[in-house]
Parts: sequence; structure tokens; C-alpha cells
Amino acid sequence: MFQWMQVLTADKSEELEDNAVVTRNSEYKKYATEDGREMVEYHVDSYKQFQDECNLATCFGDYLSVRAGHDRPLLSLGHDEAIFKQYTLTKSAWVTPEGSTALVPKDESQGRMISAFQSRKFGFGMVMTDKDLQRVNETRREKKYTNETAAIAKRGSADKKNLLSSPFILEFECGVNFEGYWSCEHMVLQLEDCVDCMKVITLE
Repeated sequence: MFQWMQVLTADKSEELEDNAVVTRNSEYKKYATEDGREMVEYHVDSYKQFQDECNLATCFGDYLSVRAGHDRPLLSLGHDEAIFKQYTLTKSAWVTPEGSTALVPKDESQGRMISAFQSRKFGFGMVMTDKDLQRVNETRREKKYTNETAAIAKRGSADKKNLLSSPFILEFECGVNFEGYWSCEHMVLQLEDCVDCMKVITLE
């Protein structure tokens, strides 16, 4: 995973330890480069400046470990869904000294569902520019979703259409009179859209 920093020489590492900037012997690997320089690998969380420097130099704010070899790098994602309703928190109301109170709705009103991905690498949702979306859409042209049955059921066609915004945060008007209810088919389509985006973004 992208969580490492390998730009320190052995001398610099000793200096940081002597100054109590990083904990002594907290390095993960000492190694030598092809030109013979002795280097030390740290986790980016070992020192705030590591993270700051990596944020400026890399797409995801850190590097792969030298121990990774030729293994395929991993990105850890988290996902959850939540429904927000307008009157969820209005079952109780203030009463004035005269005894009057505001009308309390009998139901929670229309619900809006959020289905979102987050990661240590890009935070809550992934911000994508128009240029990013254009590049992603070029790779999706004339391609079909892996689960064609789900795509036809929920989007009317198995063909991948252009993404108009980042698919990492989707808003869904749930309810029998609106867009129905969130299902496995919605989830697999959103996930594939996100994977298409990461394939393009992570190649930079």
C-alpha cells in the first residue's frame, strides 16, 4: 500500500533520531540504492514532515514500500450508505409559555440517500476535475458493464455512459414514488464506475 517514505539517507535518519524527531529504531527497512547510497524507509506517519513532503510530490501522499517488489499495489477503500430525511429530528418541539407549539409533521418526509466511498489516499469521495472525467470517459467509450443485467435493470443499457461527476459520492432519491430503493445492482455499478476512475488517476 502507499504508506511509505524512502527519501532519507542513513545519516539523515540518525540525525532525526538524535534530535528526537522520530523514535529511535522506528525505521522499517534499511537498504542501499543501485548507486550505493544507504537509505532508510519510514512509515509516513512517523513524522508529520514526511506526510507534508509526500503530499507535494505524489498523487496519493506517499510511496510504495521497497519491500513490495513487483506485487500489485493496493488501495484500501471504505464504503457506507446513509439516508437523510427532512423531519427525522422534529418529533419533539419547544412549547411557548402560552402553550402554543409549531406543527410537527406526521412522517419523516422524503429521504435522500448518500452512497459514498472514502480512503486514506483521497479522503471522503474523490474530487475529479473536468479533465479527469474526460480522460476516464475516453477509456469507457464503447465498453459495457461487467454485470450487464444490473446495468440494463437500473440504467436501461449495458453500455457505459459518460460520467458527468465523480461517482465516489452518489445521491439517491429513495422511495417507491422516486428512484426506488438502493440495491446490490446500484452498488456494483457505482463500484465499477469508481474502479474505472482509479485505473486512470492512479496511472499518473
